[in-house]
Amino acid sequence: MGLSTEQINELTKTTTFYGIGLVLALIATAFTVHCIRNWYRGGDDPADERDEIIRQFQESKSRGDLTDEEFRSIKSRISSQGDRLHKTSAPRSPDKVN
Repeated sequence: MGLSTEQINELTKTTTFYGIGLVLALIATAFTVHCIRNWYRGGDDPADERDEIIRQFQESKSRGDLTDEEFRSIKSRISSQGDRLHKTSAPRSPDKVN
């Protein structure tokens, strides 16, 4: 009970068609999940949060609540923590916030 060459070719075409369809469906699902996650998180970037924290400390320094040395120490700690957490991002210059 063997299959003829014609039947094998037809089976191969059908399998290939469904395989490509499955791959495209998986890609579409992954893209949809990615978009929903970004929407749910609101596109928050940890770097934005760090910049905001540094700005708040800079305002404290402007009001006289922090000395220049304290501000530099805090800023360097925040920057170094962010660099360790996000090694894939480009290093930030500490002078950008001043």
